[in-house]
This record gives sequence, structure tokens and C-alpha cells, in this order.
Amino acid sequence: MSKMALDVSRLVFSRTQHHVTAQVFSCSSTVPVLTCSTTEWALKKELASTRCVAACQAVGDVLAQRCQQAGITRMVYRAIPWTYRSDAVQAFRAAMKDGGITLSEPRRKYIGT
Repeated sequence: MSKMALDVSRLVFSRTQHHVTAQVFSCSSTVPVLTCSTTEWALKKELASTRCVAACQAVGDVLAQRCQQAGITRMVYRAIPWTYRSDAVQAFRAAMKDGGITLSEPRRKYIGT
């Protein structure tokens, strides 16, 4: 039984003491393909705080738009379990989904069973 290899992007979301950052990596790369952060001036000047829930939602909106423009519509996102239920992470995930990005791995197809 052989598996078909799929090129699925990974989404990494991080919050530091002062900023929120989201990065998209291809499956075979350690360098991000797309990034969005509250350190970017265009995003920072529109926000009251660069770490609040609204900042996480704004990063999700902008990154979803950039992914759509790059043709990336599906990626894997696995949050750390104790941060997954936070309002900030939920707002980020909702913004990505509202932007048309599917945050799950595609179903595996087995060939030659």
C-alpha cells in the first residue's frame, strides 16, 4: 500500500510580548513563503494594540488575503492545546476561514490497495 505525497503548507501563529506573527511554510522549506506581522507599519498604524484579539484578527485577515493572491487555499494549522482555546487564537482562525482558507490537511488517498 503506497501513499500519494501531498504538498501541504504549514501555518505557524505566534504571539510574543509585543507582537503577533503568522507565517506560512511549504512542506519542504524552513524559510517562510508568506508572512504577516503587527511589526509591519501598514498594519501597526491601524491597531490600538499590537497584541490584542483585534490584532490577531487583523493578521488573519491580511494573511488570508495574501494566501489567496498567492494561490494557497489549504494549509495545516496545529495550535498548542493550552493556547488553542484562547480568544486571540480563535479570532485568528476565524479570520483565516472567513478569508477562504481551509485549515486542515486534505484526505489521504491510498493507491493500490
